[in-house]
Amino acid sequence: MVKWIFFDVGCTLIDETQMWAHRNEETRQMAEAIGRKVTVQEIMDKETACAEAYIPIAPTVAKWLGLPDMAKYRGEFEELYPGAEEVLAKLHKHYKLGVIANQPDNLDGRLEKLGILKHFDVVVSSHDVGCVKPDERIFRLALSRSGASPEECAMVGDRLDNDIEPAKKLGFTTVHIRQGVCATQQPRNKLSTPDYSVTDVYGLLDVFAL
Repeated sequence: MVKWIFFDVGCTLIDETQMWAHRNEETRQMAEAIGRKVTVQEIMDKETACAEAYIPIAPTVAKWLGLPDMAKYRGEFEELYPGAEEVLAKLHKHYKLGVIANQPDNLDGRLEKLGILKHFDVVVSSHDVGCVKPDERIFRLALSRSGASPEECAMVGDRLDNDIEPAKKLGFTTVHIRQGVCATQQPRNKLSTPDYSVTDVYGLLDVFAL
């Protein structure tokens, strides 16, 4: 029986559309400065191709452009998906909620600014713990902090490779939310096939019977 619901953050609860638009434009300018002519659309197409091929996006795009890295993640362009706070509030009345996310620094502060930190009982960020999904250690750390067994947990995320596969391997119930750059990812094996699939946060109310 599920008692805990863990969430990814980017493209799951936070709409990163504007962030990626600015990041891609800044990356395009960085590439142009070293003589690499490319359009923002070409960068976006490369990102989608990486996601569909289960390849890390930022380092692959940077290498393709001849850059050491893409432009910096800009948290000031983050915004919640419609309904995110409402759905979290409803779920939190019946479940413990947590975060397992690959995120830069100050995740707690950013969640607080967006008005949703209050809904989470455990927050595990890759920046703070020194390992990144799909490494199972970050999931095991969340289990340790929550005191829950995998069978008591669900994982909600937008990436089949980073969220669904490792969580399902450990025994979590898995929910794929098809949003953002990874929305077109398709399962490549049984582990990457989610138990449930939704197109937005409102679909979680049906999954968790609310």
